[in-house]
Amino acid sequence: MENADSRIIKWRQNFKIDLTMKTIRLSELDVLVQNYCNQTNYAKPLMLWFASNTTIDHVRDDLKNAALPTLRFDGHPMWGLDWCSIDGQQVRLKDHPELLSNDILPYSFSNKTKRLLYHRYLQQLDQSPLNYCLHLLKWLKLPVICLVNDYSTKSKDSVSADFLENNFEQYFVLERTYEEWRSWAVQTKEIVPELIEYMDAHKDLFIISLALEGMPPEAVHTIENALLLASYAMKQNDENTIDEKLKHVMYQIFGQGGPLPDNYFAYREDFKQLLVDYFSK
Repeated sequence: MENADSRIIKWRQNFKIDLTMKTIRLSELDVLVQNYCNQTNYAKPLMLWFASNTTIDHVRDDLKNAALPTLRFDGHPMWGLDWCSIDGQQVRLKDHPELLSNDILPYSFSNKTKRLLYHRYLQQLDQSPLNYCLHLLKWLKLPVICLVNDYSTKSKDSVSADFLENNFEQYFVLERTYEEWRSWAVQTKEIVPELIEYMDAHKDLFIISLALEGMPPEAVHTIENALLLASYAMKQNDENTIDEKLKHVMYQIFGQGGPLPDNYFAYREDFKQLLVDYFSK
């Protein structure tokens, strides 16, 4: 009998979308979204892929708070529930299958809603919420934008690559290059100058891993978020001793969860020396 791990491996082997998925730079995303939303007819939802949780969260918040009234939803409002309330009474959802129809509007939908934004943290590529996205697009005739992490393809419940190709217009939103990041860092002053100088001497550390299997080769993972966390921790550090200050910076970088590659810049002795020099001023 096929186990879960073998099903995941088989699915990953069949998930080859790098030949058809388009890529777009983050700086060009606004134009893409605007052009998509300005259509008179919507043939497919727009699915945007991301290599970074920070980037996907920023894009989600920007779209949600845009001038165009946008409703964020994470799937069918009744999906995954066992109970619901009808006229103030708690009832089992299985006794009311009519509530599972796709002809149920997302929570908070109103006649002011002009765009739908799909984003969930788990099971992003599950069949049920994606079918709901497709139904909403045809039923409401409104633009539907779906935000997905590249690692979501690892889930055993994810739909096939063919399903995505046939039903969604897909773009991978690329992370900033080092040059783009540096330009942003200098202009916004979000990154302390010492950290920019350090990265100028270690540009090779900016990319921490290549694109995941099945993704466009340009869809690399960078240390941009860790650099931002490091800079915040350097500027906002109330610890007393230098050793405590260093621990605070490291906690901010490593305390966000998840294993980090061996070549991660924070492991380096010269980075630790940078911190010592910074806090010794």
